[in-house]
Amino acid sequence: MIGPQLDDLIGYLVMHFKTEEDLMQARGYADYPAHKALHDRLVETCAGEAQITQDTTRFVRDWLLNHIPKIDMPYGPHIGP
Repeated sequence: MIGPQLDDLIGYLVMHFKTEEDLMQARGYADYPAHKALHDRLVETCAGEAQITQDTTRFVRDWLLNHIPKIDMPYGPHIGP
């Protein structure tokens, strides 16, 4: 059963995103609103699905594979030490 694992993943993502978003806001990251919207979309997509479909699985996989290298990495210098 994947439901509990997905719930755990969503819980972790919410916590991770909150930490990331707090850092962005504290450092005045200019693209914060757009980045937060991406986070919100992933959480809403996962949490809002009553059934796990191929489209949902594909969306989550593509989001995770692309978000970190293409979206997260560029803001690193803005929130680093």
